[in-house]
Amino acid sequence: MKLKKTLELKEFNGDLIHFVDVLLQNVEVLHRKDTDGSLLRDQYMAENVSWILQKEQQ
Repeated sequence: MKLKKTLELKEFNGDLIHFVDVLLQNVEVLHRKDTDGSLLRDQYMAENVSWILQKEQQ
């Protein structure tokens, strides 16, 4: 999270910030012990596919 905040403060490229978000998502999903981990993973996957679609449309 510190890295993300630093990148945001220095106004780095939005793609780089998104890649940090993806890493944080993976860490969160991997550390989930409950059955909602797969639901969370699916949610993040859907969000990332939407992000990719938006980038491709640009």
